[in-house]
Amino acid sequence: MSDSRLIQQLSPPQKGVFSLADLQSALSDPHRASMYRRLDRLEESGDLRRFTRGIYVAEDFDLATLSQRVSPGSTISFEYVLARSLVIGPKPRHGVSALREGRGATFEGCGVRLDYHHVGEKLRFGEVSGDGVRTTDPEKAILDVLYFHLRGRKALMDIYSDVNLQRLDHKKLDRYLSHYSNSKFVAFARDLLLVAEGDRP
Repeated sequence: MSDSRLIQQLSPPQKGVFSLADLQSALSDPHRASMYRRLDRLEESGDLRRFTRGIYVAEDFDLATLSQRVSPGSTISFEYVLARSLVIGPKPRHGVSALREGRGATFEGCGVRLDYHHVGEKLRFGEVSGDGVRTTDPEKAILDVLYFHLRGRKALMDIYSDVNLQRLDHKKLDRYLSHYSNSKFVAFARDLLLVAEGDRP
């Protein structure tokens, strides 16, 4: 079987994302130099693209899976989760923002951007795992958007008009706010949520 066909067969179960270890196992080439020559040919043919050191993607790849493979300890949050939960409009197609306890970082390549924002262990809650990807629930995602909004991150939507808070569990939001020690943020979030609640039919 050609290397090209092998990658095409393996791509669906891998969701189009391969670590170097995945490729070493798939190609079964004991010679490092030979394996890298084969990877170079796969890149030249367009079957693989190098996203960052040790991570390659096929022509069709899943953005959330890529984010998790680049930073395994991270959790996807922000607009990606809100859009998937129909709290805001269309899901971002070319970028994902995630939380992690390590240093913040940004990776760009292959037409997409991954942003990782630092949070302490105390603010790692409201997380769920499924299909190999860890995400926050939508209640934590909206709080992450508001929290980092106050820290200078530009949201991908208007936080005052583009959020359908009726789709969120307000009791859970209230409970989640008890995790935050920043009184300015808590007051800001409560004010925005209370106004929204009062406007609901």
